[in-house]
Amino acid sequence: MGDTLFAEVPHRQWVLTVPWPRRRLLAWRPELARGVLDLALREVFAWLVAQAEERDEVVDARTGAVTVEQRFGSSLVMNLHFHYLLPDGVRARDEAGALPFHRVRPTPEALETMVRRIAEASERWLVVGQGVDDEEAPHNAQAVLLAASVANQVAAGQRAGQPVRRYRAVPPRFEEVSRSGEGVLCEGYGLHAGTWVPASDRAGLGHACEGSARVSSRRAGRPAAAQTPAGTAAFLFTPLELTEKLAALVVRPRVHATHFHGVYAAHAAWRSELVPRRVPDAGRDGKTTLLRRPAP
Repeated sequence: MGDTLFAEVPHRQWVLTVPWPRRRLLAWRPELARGVLDLALREVFAWLVAQAEERDEVVDARTGAVTVEQRFGSSLVMNLHFHYLLPDGVRARDEAGALPFHRVRPTPEALETMVRRIAEASERWLVVGQGVDDEEAPHNAQAVLLAASVANQVAAGQRAGQPVRRYRAVPPRFEEVSRSGEGVLCEGYGLHAGTWVPASDRAGLGHACEGSARVSSRRAGRPAAAQTPAGTAAFLFTPLELTEKLAALVVRPRVHATHFHGVYAAHAAWRSELVPRRVPDAGRDGKTTLLRRPAP
């Protein structure tokens, strides 16, 4: 995705987390997850545009984002959160008709303002607009598995209701403790924007587009282990427990987990000018050549 969608400008990864009581609800009701996502991006886009328009005196500045709904953490616990990849700034048309890039970097104070506005807008929309009930009970097996996953508990079998077993707890490394402080929190909502990729680092941009999970199998009859880097060497699952954890993560039919906003939306007016073009080669192999648009 990195080479075929993003221009050669700096990009920043933003991560939005929601309160734990909301994660099961949003995972089970994707229309609510999409609503919170739209509200959050509206705040981020508005701040970036306002900063560029005030500082550089541009008009009608725009940006875009590609968002992936990440549904689990390293222990396979249901942990719905959003990874946004945005250009580290905005585009605005100049007098010559070009779309030069204006870089805008978020400050800690700006993140605090944005996460507070996101929390307030999301809760108002969920409670008042959608009538969300925090005490809503699971209705079927999938929802029961999902609720147990969010709580990091076992849902079925002899250990039903008990916490997932940990293997060889270890203290977190110093660098992991340091990175955990880069985000800001408000009423359970969190916003992190400490990771960015230089314009020339296409490999780094590709890594930012990827996600990974680390699961290792053990000998027959032994539990499987999901590795985690912070504080615990691994979590242990019996075959039944591993199956239920994986089942809880299954995305419902016809629900998208990747979203395109702003200038990256399918029918955005500026998309054709910003997204690298692909043209067919003259050879018989049917391959295509990528033509990157140079960053102004």
